[in-house]
Amino acid sequence: MTVSIEAADSTGGPALRRLLPMTATVFLGLMTMGIPLSVLPLQLHHALGFDMVTVGWVMGVESAATLLTRRFAGRTTDRRGPKTAMLIGLVASALSGAAYLLALLPGLTPGAALAVLVLGRVAMGVGESLVFTAGSAWPIGMLGMAQAGKALSWVGIAMFGGIAAGTALGSVLQQGFGFAAAALAALLVPLVGLTIALGVPAVRLAAQPGALPFRRILGLILPSGAGFTLAMVGFAAIGSFLVLAYDFRGWAGGGVALTLFGAGFVAARVLFGGRSDRARGPGMAVATLVVEAAGLLLLAWMPGPWAGMAGAAVTGFGLSMVYPLLALPAIRRVPAGDLGTAIGTYDAGADIAIMIGTPVCGALAAGFGFQAVFLFAAAAAGLATVLAVAAYRGR
Repeated sequence: MTVSIEAADSTGGPALRRLLPMTATVFLGLMTMGIPLSVLPLQLHHALGFDMVTVGWVMGVESAATLLTRRFAGRTTDRRGPKTAMLIGLVASALSGAAYLLALLPGLTPGAALAVLVLGRVAMGVGESLVFTAGSAWPIGMLGMAQAGKALSWVGIAMFGGIAAGTALGSVLQQGFGFAAAALAALLVPLVGLTIALGVPAVRLAAQPGALPFRRILGLILPSGAGFTLAMVGFAAIGSFLVLAYDFRGWAGGGVALTLFGAGFVAARVLFGGRSDRARGPGMAVATLVVEAAGLLLLAWMPGPWAGMAGAAVTGFGLSMVYPLLALPAIRRVPAGDLGTAIGTYDAGADIAIMIGTPVCGALAAGFGFQAVFLFAAAAAGLATVLAVAAYRGR
């Protein structure tokens, strides 16, 4: 069965029930993105002996691949439907886990293992692009544009909840069974998501794919996308360097802090997700960015592991609602037939933040320590408030 966005149920009940299997699919797909966050930096640094700068650019390779395939993901979503795009993305995500396993083959030199891990990051980048774009467009197709904010909030819980759960799972598997167990999970988890996705109804975003030139779509979403990019520097800093910051200080609990970041993210979506569709001004978006910056400042000056956990939770709580609140003024200006391309282009802000921000954070960590990493991310979140105001005022 295929449902069009124009015919989507806007009453909330039946459509929300239909969202559950789709959000489960997204959750499992993004677990594969989260699993390496808590284990791959340690594998690169401790097991293979690479420095912090290498850790930074390897972690950033995924976002480079995602950025380069965002337009493909958007056009695939618009023309072939979100379901098809999701299935392709889950297969690519599973291939990343297979690459992590291959990097453990006996006899591989550190350089060869690094090359295989980079291929895995590229595969995950392609998967991330498709899963994020299809996962955002699919619920909007089910609920309709009138509830786009609610749809993005629900799927955001699945996305970042999946990342947080994957991070926790990776940490537990690494500590109990080693990197191989985490790599195997990265292979199997998206295949379970693929099985669920096959039974979820497809949707059409419009009767015909849109005809807006890509440059025009880019212009419509630019202020929102630039603000989202700056906000996501905080995610890049925490995702790649929080565990290492704990390890450098000799503290336990780096994986727990990452999990609390995800818990704060989910909590904000549960509490405020239904209010985003009523936002007509920048006030709520600015407030969330200020909370994110406050959490990052706490991480910069954390006196102990518990303060770091609190800072991670506050940062996640603030960053959570940035995605739907900055997306709404952008997608409200775009025809339904171009929605997938618009979402994919907007989502590219996360790729740019991680692709550029992660190596910059690595250089800051190597030259000035981990405090500089979180100060840099806090400054980026503060600057994003200016773009949030511009996005809602149509500038």
